[in-house]
Amino acid sequence: DFFANPEQDIIDKEQSDYINKIIRHCIRNLTSKQREILFLRFNCKLSYEEISLILDLTIESCHTTVYRTIRAIKEMADKIFDGGKNMLLELRRK
Repeated sequence: DFFANPEQDIIDKEQSDYINKIIRHCIRNLTSKQREILFLRFNCKLSYEEISLILDLTIESCHTTVYRTIRAIKEMADKIFDGGKNMLLELRRK
């Protein structure tokens, strides 16, 4: 792009890297079951039916676990962004 702003590109990349760091932090704080079901759903792109067979869960339980896990990640991230000034500083150091 002819009118690209190199400074803005750097800022955008830093913000993206920072958000990814926060998401990784949140995922590390999930249970192994939560991480596993997210991995199967989003990395392996498996259907809920396939996940239910692999993990010996009902399809409804798979839906519920994915929903609650995503909600937990969002809540952790919201705490970091909204009220966790000390946590923000800690994450920046890592």
